[in-house]
Amino acid sequence: MTCASVAAASVLAKVERDGLMRAAHDVDPRFDWAGNKGYASPLHIEALRVHGPTESHRRSWRLPGVEPASRGMMVP
Repeated sequence: MTCASVAAASVLAKVERDGLMRAAHDVDPRFDWAGNKGYASPLHIEALRVHGPTESHRRSWRLPGVEPASRGMMVP
């Protein structure tokens, strides 16, 4: 029973996150959020290299395509 609850919560969280990624794509399609759901696809990495991270990126992570010195303000 516990396993089923955790699995259901995981599916709900994934569906919610996918919706957030589609909404982010509507705001800024340069990163192909709708197509890659925030994962580091080649197109997304190239957009990071060219445009840098946005408010939608987790700046506390080491972002592919972004030089460490140019990552901007870090989240503690």
